[in-house]
Amino acid sequence: MKLSPSPHEIVPVLALYHAGAGADEVNTACWEADPGVTRFISAGGTHDQLLEKFINLTHPYITYTLNRTVVYWEDVLLGPYVKVRPASLPTESTILQTWNYRAKNTKRIVQAGYRAIVSSSNFYYLDCGQGGWLGNDSRYDVQEAEPSDTLFNDPSDTLL
Repeated sequence: MKLSPSPHEIVPVLALYHAGAGADEVNTACWEADPGVTRFISAGGTHDQLLEKFINLTHPYITYTLNRTVVYWEDVLLGPYVKVRPASLPTESTILQTWNYRAKNTKRIVQAGYRAIVSSSNFYYLDCGQGGWLGNDSRYDVQEAEPSDTLFNDPSDTLL
């Protein structure tokens, strides 16, 4: 399997100190279209192991060769279907971007020692987590008061 384009082609055009490495809502059906992935799974490998192999190959390169902090979506560690072991993600060189379950996942990430970028789908997405994948949902066009569902309604949501 070859990354296309490879990290050394992508990272120089990104932000000076950080490099986004993805892992948002990993779709294993897409992976299985690749013959190398199919062979790996057929030989007894798992999707978790495959993601971990990717992390183990790219994280050190981005961190040490390119001198960048790696940013992954929370799914890399907290995903419901595919995730890696925390030992694969050094806290000192990894930032996790949260988007799911309000402050719950942010708390989990911070308590595990990671820095976090908070982008909750309930509050920071234009459609407040209610839109469709195709971008044809107009509910975000009208800003309405959110008296019972604001970011700071539940004090426990703000405690990290």
